[in-house]
Amino acid sequence: MEDTRKNRQGRTHRARSDHSPLRCSAFVQQVKAYERLAVRAAIHGDREAALKALIANPLVARYSVATRCWTPCSEANRKHLPRFFPRLKRSRGGSPISSKHLLQVS
Repeated sequence: MEDTRKNRQGRTHRARSDHSPLRCSAFVQQVKAYERLAVRAAIHGDREAALKALIANPLVARYSVATRCWTPCSEANRKHLPRFFPRLKRSRGGSPISSKHLLQVS
């Protein structure tokens, strides 16, 4: 990709840019893949899918990094991730019980 610049004498010349359309396109595709995987993980509340999304993120890219950052990131965004953190229902006595426990009561 070429860029037009002026030198000290004010002459215009063409300079090469390091940001070729191909490199930018590959980066954008990688980020888009991360975004799609992250949305899928959030919709389904799937931790493994969330880790795969983080690994697809070019800033993370490694399983070890993804597993270390998942818990603090998910906790920080808890209100936006209801499938990962189902709300607890309150019993009549006021103590929180999960919907899983409600199904076990006969």
